[in-house]
Amino acid sequence: MFLGNGGFDPSDTRRDEERLVANNSYGSKRYKEPSSGLDGVRLRELDGETRSAVRAPRQLRGVLITDVTGRAAMEAGLQEGDVIVAVNQTRIEDINTLERALERNDADRLVLRLWNQGYYRYTVYRRER
Repeated sequence: MFLGNGGFDPSDTRRDEERLVANNSYGSKRYKEPSSGLDGVRLRELDGETRSAVRAPRQLRGVLITDVTGRAAMEAGLQEGDVIVAVNQTRIEDINTLERALERNDADRLVLRLWNQGYYRYTVYRRER
């Protein structure tokens, strides 16, 4: 939805994203949970289909969060539609680089850089041990 001042209404994007999540419309590819490090988070590669669904720019690289059920993930403020772009300053390109970054970082806390709807933010994820 475009506003009269030529701006973009982010609430319209959020409604579209909620509809896509509710309808499991992030695409036909399978979801994946990382093998270690982010319990209760379902992920999906950021490809053309998912990029379009969340309106991510073509140059953005990372992994899309499609579902959040774990307590630690909820406490960190992770949301469906967030794209993980870095873990402890390690760039994330795909699920494989995310898994490698999680395996290399055995700290109890991870600093995640996230993208959502055109904005970047940082959050701390506290691993459950």
